[in-house]
Amino acid sequence: MTLSAPATASHPQRTHYRRGRPREPARCIRRPDTPQHVSVVGPTPRPRPARYQERVLVTTLRLGVLGPISLGPMDAPVAIRGTKRRVLLARLLFDRGRAVPVDRLLDALWPTRPPRSAVANLQQYVHDIRRLLISAGSRATIVTSGGYRIEVPAGELDVEVFEQGLDRARGLRAAGDPVAASGLVADLLGLVRGEPVEDLPTAGIDDAELTRLGELVLCAKELKVDLDLTLGDSDKALATLRQLLARYPFHEPLWKQLMLALCAQGRPTEALRAFAALRRQLVEELGVEPGDELRAVHEAILRGNTAQRRCGCGRVSVPLRAAPQRDR
Repeated sequence: MTLSAPATASHPQRTHYRRGRPREPARCIRRPDTPQHVSVVGPTPRPRPARYQERVLVTTLRLGVLGPISLGPMDAPVAIRGTKRRVLLARLLFDRGRAVPVDRLLDALWPTRPPRSAVANLQQYVHDIRRLLISAGSRATIVTSGGYRIEVPAGELDVEVFEQGLDRARGLRAAGDPVAASGLVADLLGLVRGEPVEDLPTAGIDDAELTRLGELVLCAKELKVDLDLTLGDSDKALATLRQLLARYPFHEPLWKQLMLALCAQGRPTEALRAFAALRRQLVEELGVEPGDELRAVHEAILRGNTAQRRCGCGRVSVPLRAAPQRDR
């Protein structure tokens, strides 16, 4: 089965918010071998034969955190009863391959005041999860060594498949094959079922990992837009950008892509209006000016030059809009 800028005086680092809680400045790392320039207009590359297309193998997936936490095959998940069992599994998966001390697990399961039976309850939850892993056909194991550690075989955890596939897609783009890269990223985005572990309470969940996963998915969506523009599909790119900007209204890489997409459709005046609107929002609401890259795109459009650097996954220079808080 397959599924198809460092801080400056004018642009300081700022706190990010998600679920109503402070975040460190978000980052998306660009591979050093990624080409730095591309034109958003030009002939569409010829697709490779289907037998050469990169695909995402999902038949081995058994564990998922890119959405509500899941266990078992994607088409036949196994129910994990009880919030504490799901929190425990998520906490172990976020630290997979590393031992998590018992006291940290107790804090995750009982953030305020653990009961006297907390250690015994934890042992029972671990036992329950081990049985669920077996019934789900997973080869993941939980071992006791300085705490509890989960070992997950390759191909079973959705976020690992996602990260490895995204790395391959970047390599395909760097090698001059945007068609294969675009298909692969589309498959990867099919693994995203919602916000990371959105069914769990925020208390006890690793905030840093939640933020990283959210940024990872955003990077993939930015890459897909970039590839759509490279392949000449500016309509699809614009539709995606409108959705993303509704959620991340100050994320400058998205505005950069929007301006390039409008130019690709012969609408430079609208691109300039978009820049003016963003600049007004930044100044009025955050007291900052647009970053260097966005200003460079603006100046290039004024000169009639729409061949710009790839949008890629650039650093977020102003706060991302937080996802709506969920009732607990």
